[in-house]
Amino acid sequence: MFGRKTERVVLEGTATSVNAQSIVLGSRSGGVGSRQMLTFRLVLPEGNPVPVELSAFVMHNPVADGDRVRIEGLWKERLGVLRALRLENLSTSPAMKGARF
Repeated sequence: MFGRKTERVVLEGTATSVNAQSIVLGSRSGGVGSRQMLTFRLVLPEGNPVPVELSAFVMHNPVADGDRVRIEGLWKERLGVLRALRLENLSTSPAMKGARF
């Protein structure tokens, strides 16, 4: 889509098909934690949808269907997904950073 196998990009558009879920993490030492995973489609101004994933340890209502967002992330050509490193909700103004993959 953007030309290279992994490319850093900044995109703006409208979030659609927003889905948030909590993933339970475990360890061999018995520690348990959780990570939040947010997936959605970013509809660009020209109408093209881009699949987006954002993983973070804490999210407080980061985005809803119809919100305008700016995303800085890594386009993963092999996966066909934009892994968000930073998401800014232009409709409500909070910015958040994703966990490193």
